[in-house]
Amino acid sequence: MAADRPDPIDPHHLRTREELAAALTALRQARGLTVREVARESGLPIATVGGYFSGRHLPPLATLPQFVRLLTVLGVDDDALGTWTDVVNRMRRAPGPRPGDAPVPYRGLVTYQAEDADYFFGREELTANLLARVTGAPTTPIVVVGPSGSGKSSLLRAGLAARLTAKGRRVVVVTPGPDPLGALGDAGALAPGDVLLVDQLEELFTGGHERAEVDTLVARLTTLHDAGTCVVVGLRADFFDRALETPGLATWLTANQVPVGPLSAEALRRVVVEPARVAGIEVDEALVEVLLAEATGRSGSNGTALDAGALPLLSHALYAAWLASSGRRLTLAHLKEVGGFAGAIAQTAEQLHDALGPAERVVERATLLRLVHVHESATVTRRAVPAEDLSASEVRGVVEAYTRARLLTSDRGNVQLAHEALLVAWPRLAGWVEESRDGLRIRSRLGTAARTWHESGRDPDLLYRGSALEQAMSWVTGPAAPAGLSAAESAFLDESTAAATRAARARRRSARRLRLLAAGLAVLAAATGGLTLAAISQARAIADERDLAVSRQLAVTAQSLAATDTALAGQVAVGSLAAADTVEARSAILSASGRGGIARLPLVDGIVNALAVSPDGGLVAAATDASTLALASTADRLTTGVSLTVPDTALYGAAFSADGTLLAAAGDAGSLHLWATHDGAPAALGVTGEPVGATLYDVAFSPDGAVAAAAASDGLVHLWSVGDDGAEPAGSAQLSETGPAQTVAFGPDGTLVAGGADGLVRFWDVTDAEAPAPLAELVAGGGRITSLDLSADGRTLVVGSTDTFAYVWDVTDPAAPVAGPRLEGAASWVNDVDVDPAGAVVAGASSDKQLWLWDAATGVVRQALAHPTTLLAGVWSPQGDQLYSAGADGTLRAWDAATSVLTGFGSIPGQGVFEGTLLYTASADGLRVWDAADPDRIAPLGQAGAPESATQLDGALDVSSTGLAVAGDTNGSLHVWDVRSPSRPRYVRSVQPHSAWVDAIAFTADGSAMAASSDDGSITLWDTSDGVRDEPTARLGDLGGYVYTVSFSPDGQTLVASVLSGKVLLIDVRDLAEPVVVGSPETGPSGYVYSASMSPDGRTVAASGNDKSIWLWDVTDPARPTPLGAPLLWADGYATNVWFSPDGTLLAGAMTDGTVRLWDVTDREHPLRWASLAGVAGTVYGLDFSPDGRHVSAAGGDRTVRVWETRPDEARDELCEDARRGTPITAEEWERVAGDVAMPDVCS
Repeated sequence: MAADRPDPIDPHHLRTREELAAALTALRQARGLTVREVARESGLPIATVGGYFSGRHLPPLATLPQFVRLLTVLGVDDDALGTWTDVVNRMRRAPGPRPGDAPVPYRGLVTYQAEDADYFFGREELTANLLARVTGAPTTPIVVVGPSGSGKSSLLRAGLAARLTAKGRRVVVVTPGPDPLGALGDAGALAPGDVLLVDQLEELFTGGHERAEVDTLVARLTTLHDAGTCVVVGLRADFFDRALETPGLATWLTANQVPVGPLSAEALRRVVVEPARVAGIEVDEALVEVLLAEATGRSGSNGTALDAGALPLLSHALYAAWLASSGRRLTLAHLKEVGGFAGAIAQTAEQLHDALGPAERVVERATLLRLVHVHESATVTRRAVPAEDLSASEVRGVVEAYTRARLLTSDRGNVQLAHEALLVAWPRLAGWVEESRDGLRIRSRLGTAARTWHESGRDPDLLYRGSALEQAMSWVTGPAAPAGLSAAESAFLDESTAAATRAARARRRSARRLRLLAAGLAVLAAATGGLTLAAISQARAIADERDLAVSRQLAVTAQSLAATDTALAGQVAVGSLAAADTVEARSAILSASGRGGIARLPLVDGIVNALAVSPDGGLVAAATDASTLALASTADRLTTGVSLTVPDTALYGAAFSADGTLLAAAGDAGSLHLWATHDGAPAALGVTGEPVGATLYDVAFSPDGAVAAAAASDGLVHLWSVGDDGAEPAGSAQLSETGPAQTVAFGPDGTLVAGGADGLVRFWDVTDAEAPAPLAELVAGGGRITSLDLSADGRTLVVGSTDTFAYVWDVTDPAAPVAGPRLEGAASWVNDVDVDPAGAVVAGASSDKQLWLWDAATGVVRQALAHPTTLLAGVWSPQGDQLYSAGADGTLRAWDAATSVLTGFGSIPGQGVFEGTLLYTASADGLRVWDAADPDRIAPLGQAGAPESATQLDGALDVSSTGLAVAGDTNGSLHVWDVRSPSRPRYVRSVQPHSAWVDAIAFTADGSAMAASSDDGSITLWDTSDGVRDEPTARLGDLGGYVYTVSFSPDGQTLVASVLSGKVLLIDVRDLAEPVVVGSPETGPSGYVYSASMSPDGRTVAASGNDKSIWLWDVTDPARPTPLGAPLLWADGYATNVWFSPDGTLLAGAMTDGTVRLWDVTDREHPLRWASLAGVAGTVYGLDFSPDGRHVSAAGGDRTVRVWETRPDEARDELCEDARRGTPITAEEWERVAGDVAMPDVCS
């Protein structure tokens, strides 16, 4: 053995992950390496490596090659590597490995093939139907149609093909792929009686194929059918319309279509149970029931899996659970281990991702995006790529790892995602796709153009030129390019670039004579000083162009950063505006204003494992893996305080006593560390006794400070008696005999609560710390408990788990706990939970890099705050005004609890209505009033629940200047509140003037009249001078469909309405009892009209349609609306609502792409794009401006109402104020995010 290798450790005796962790730690210590050094030398993420050394997780089976790299760094001999990997295999499949030739009962995301027929169940009836059609001499090809995830491919292969082959029929299966005609040619000669199965016919529409190529393939298939070959094709349902546009396919669909519907509950049971039976495996009934409930519960409780997307989730969950099982029995525990029904795909993929080093992750992202196709219609599908285009060694390693895990497949020389479910079920990939949509579209167009050029014999007329070439080259050379180009794409771009260069040279030669003439004129200009002026002018123009380019580049960087690092994104946006006042800069900085206040403070060059806040909120303590307890002061701004050193110890827990005089920390050395803090500077106190001999994961004080408790890896909760001079060991409480105790807390009455790896929570009375008395226990969640917290009143317990959920329990009586809502949304472990002081909101720090905020009573997600790295800690300040977070990047972040993002609604709020300094919202859970005096820090003011008579408030709302709030519901009723005392809204009455959904409500400026519109196609008008009466003053009906919006002119004499039929109506309401439609534009949107509104001066009406347009008309004479200039057009989404600012200079559009777009309409005939405000995760609905026009509100499909600044300078000042509360962006950080762009003066 080499001299630098440690003494050998025999891995054969290792049985648990804790024993493996201890062995790995011994190897590391023998080599004299830190965890960070091992991570750096192995190329693995430090969080992954730390998990192996701490025993938090085992290496996934699919990533054992990466684990081998780590073993090599630790000095394990080559001939022993196999033994170590066998040990990991054994641990993951305990209690014993299955035989190597054991049959695999489930296929995961991989399609069932004909040879898998023995394991294919659930589609027996449909298979028989298809078989009968094939054998019955069909008159046209048969089209099998079903949604993605319904199992069409498996039905065709393992169902139909297997049955036909068994009957002696010859079956050939092809998929169109990148070369449909070539794929058909590869099928070889087909004779009468043969059966040709064309799977995934939608690839004709996803691969960018020319219409002529599609028509040719359809014609050849028709010819084959006419010659006696039976042709059966599979088509994804969301491409049905595209198929109808192809004449031959339209005929087939009309004549011989076989729909693939949902599986019944009984069929689903067969899918679960029967393959296992064939393989000789027993499936626990509890597992079957959970899987059926999850699969059918996605769409209701009617016993069928109405959502086809459930099937691939089910299939992969079964496969992953089988991998984790012993091989003879499949249990609910196995399902929980692999992430559960909905989380198994994400967990498998995340394990693969976590095992990759930084460089490999770059390749991983690029490779997976190469396998994705984004259509011009925004539909996302998988894309088959020739394996030869993925042959580079670093790419091949990623492909092989994902193929082993059955997340990729390789067939007929092509590689693709195993199933499109991966695009939805794995949040990380979905996020990558969303970030790269534009680039993926460019890639798709480039692939199509290159293929067409190549197939034309390299026709030079088909080369890219001008803006198309510029766009492609900008993408290829930029940071957003998904991966290396194929040989055909590279050749196409090379030739396009060469042709453009030749053309430029020709232009320069033709311009030479003109330059000679210009030189003569320049001599004359120089004599008069003109040349100097021209040179200066040119230099200024060049500088301006450079500043514009820099501004736009920084704006793109800021918008991209917003998904991972909100604080830095805001400061880069400030830099963008400093470079130049561009649309992109305004968009970036105004978008940043709608994300809430945040300050940050880098604490350590390492990981922060836990946070604690002093009772007065003035101090934050961070337990780190860098042998320090880092302190930060929160007075005025975040500043670094004293760092308390604990040599050779990674700290996992920290806590302040209730009176703030004591601070404790604990970690892997097994000792409690204690400091007195009442004199300002912390002073170490003595702790008697030896270390407990186990890692301490969490620490807490009893309410009176007399007892400290720590959760330990030996399954015990260790106790110390605490006095003025220090602490001494007391008793201990047994939490678990099978795993570590992970987390500990005290209730306000002194009850001790702890949770562990086995999902068990126990309660003790520790009045006598020497002899803790058990009180109660419960099993919380489906994974290992990571953290727990009790509300201030001790009645609510929240538990975080590795199963991606947090769980709420009412423990008013711990002996009879009542389960509350399961807190969902996180895509990975919930590492820390904390209940706010009011007991209303739960914060959850997750490994998915999000700080989740949930409503404690309902479980509704209020918000998810993005972070750049894995998040391990999230705690509220005792006052509830700040939320602190930290994790793998060693940085402390402080988030304002009161922000411009309003959350916690029971349904989508229709809009946020400003009235003075107040903001009103309505949703299923009632009317809410918010104090918006500071629109950047909006606070709840009043609330009234929905009336008992309401079916569901649908979000339609307006508030009069006289103090009436009126909201609509889904059955046509209007509900009225008196809000003259906004902190105590008083319900007045309800009336039902409509028979369907109320779409909009509007008051006149003086509050004397109101209009309401509905899906019943009518508008009702109301005299509200003395409140809302029993019956409307007038009704306008039969208006041509849903009336989506109504709004009054400033003088209250004209009502503007938008109607589904495509009309904009101008209604004279001077006599409220006799309304008259006086005008309607003759030209406008070509489809539905979703919204119409009038400018504050009454001269202009704007309307939006589903044809992605906004039109403006002059309505000085309402009877003759006149179009103003060309309509505003764009490519993505449409505007659901339009609204003018109070001064009439801005027009806002609420977009289906999640943005609010602003146009400068000072020149009504030539509106200018002003900014695009981002932040909503879903469609944006209602809009309103604050009375001073400085803020705009928007309601989103993500159940939020957001408020943004509309003035870039004020947004900049607000962002800089937040930055100065912590650490502004450093030069090093600027270089990392902005590259070689010079750092401007940002928030100095």
